[in-house]
Order: sequence, then structure tokens, then C-alpha cells
Amino acid sequence: MARKPNNYKPSTYYHIFNRGHNKKIVFRQNYDKTVFINNLFLYSKQFNIRVDSYCLMRTHFHLILKTGRYPKQLSEMMQAFMTKFCIYINKKYHMVGAVFQGRYKKREIADFNDLLTVRTYLWQNPVKKNFVEESGDYKWMRIGGHT
Repeated sequence: MARKPNNYKPSTYYHIFNRGHNKKIVFRQNYDKTVFINNLFLYSKQFNIRVDSYCLMRTHFHLILKTGRYPKQLSEMMQAFMTKFCIYINKKYHMVGAVFQGRYKKREIADFNDLLTVRTYLWQNPVKKNFVEESGDYKWMRIGGHT
């Protein structure tokens, strides 16, 4: 059965997220997170997508991305970006097959209050998972342009 196409809207924020296949650890080393972030910004620039926020955990990631004038580019960016990262992980760790649990999930962010709610959720995630005591101490997160 074919997947339903992603119908993105121009100049709209989306919460994008995914987790490791079988809930396994994706980011084994800090360098894996660095590669993910560097490629995220490389591809977002190439496809004219704004990175508002990100939060990388061991087994999953959250992104808040904003489409530009041509919203279809978000889907194209995610395909290119995720393919590049999965090839990197599979090659580095001598693996084959899926790195993530299927296609990424997405949710349109309805309005400014919803955007603040999702940003807050990302901000609190490392504390809830006991990675840090204070969200500001977590290195692998950027919220709304702030580090």
C-alpha cells in the first residue's frame, strides 16, 4: 500500500520526530549527534527550511521545522537528510537495514501557543529522562533559536 503524500503548507511550523528501530539507541556517541545536527543544518539550508528547535536523545529526536515558500521541500529535505544520516550510522556501526522506526512522524503546529507548548515539551525532555538536572545544561538541544 502506498504512503499518503505529505501535504505541507507554506510558512508553517511542524513538529517532526522519530525513534530508533525497535526502540534501540540511535546516537551511540556524541559524534553521531554532531553529524546529525550538522547534516540537519546543511540540508535545511539547501532546501530552504528553517530549523527552529531540535532535541536529540539517545533513542529518538524531535525537530521543529518551518516550511518556506515551497512546502514540498520539507519532505524532500527530510528524505535526503535522513537517508544521509542512516547511511552514516549503518556504515559506522557495520549495520544494515532500518535505523529509525519507519518514516518520521509529523504534526502541524497550529498557532503560536501550540509552538510554545511543543518548545516547552522539547525543553523539558532531557530533564524528564534524567540526562541533566537543568534543561540549559543539555548540549544536544536548541529551542527557538536559543542554545
